[in-house]
Amino acid sequence: MRQDAPKIGATLTIVGGLVVLAVNAMISINNTRADWESILGYLLAIDLVLAAVATSMGVLMTQKPESRTTWGVIAIICAIPSLPFGFSGFVIGIVLIVVGAVLAMRFKPPVESTSAVAPPPRQSQ
Repeated sequence: MRQDAPKIGATLTIVGGLVVLAVNAMISINNTRADWESILGYLLAIDLVLAAVATSMGVLMTQKPESRTTWGVIAIICAIPSLPFGFSGFVIGIVLIVVGAVLAMRFKPPVESTSAVAPPPRQSQ
């Protein structure tokens, strides 16, 4: 992980995405084949894809931190549509994604100074 990367925001986004993925995977494993042809099956499939995209945005926050605002916005856009379904990580996953994305967008990389100590000014005689 890079030093100038938003570590806490990226970690929360990744964990939130994994929570949503895990809950949706457990729900879809318990469904029968007939359920996949219903609207619930389609919503689960869409939610799985959105959670995977949000998780990958968390990974991209660590790999390309200069675009952290873009990755954060995409993660939030992927998390918000999952909220009305209710089975998206029992809402905690979505909250983690949104909080992590906001922290990543507000992250300010440390400023590197070119010289630690400025030389004293010259005195004219």
